Amino acid sequence: MGRELFPKPSCISSLRCGCRGALGASVTPEVFVFDKQRKIVYMGAFDDSMDKPNENYFSAAIDAALVGKSVKTGETKARGCNIRYEKSAKTASAR
Repeated sequence: MGRELFPKPSCISSLRCGCRGALGASVTPEVFVFDKQRKIVYMGAFDDSMDKPNENYFSAAIDAALVGKSVKTGETKARGCNIRYEKSAKTASAR
C-alpha cells in the first residue's frame, strides 16, 4: 500500500477494504486505525459490547491518532462474522 492511499491518520473497515487479508482481519466488522507514520495504532472491535457499550475503542483511537498521542487500548478481540478468504493457487498447490 502506498503512502498516498493514507494521507492522514486513517481507519479501515475490513468489510470495504481489499487489503483486509494483508492486515490480518478475521471477522467483520473489524477496524484498523493508523497514525501519521502509517503504523497500526488500534485494531479490533468498535467498542466493548454488542448490546450496551460503555467504552468506544475506535473513537478513542481516532481521537488519539489525530493529535499524535498514544492509544490507551491498542488491540481488542473483534466480534462478528468470520471472513472467508478464497484460496490462492499457491496455497492450494502446497497441500
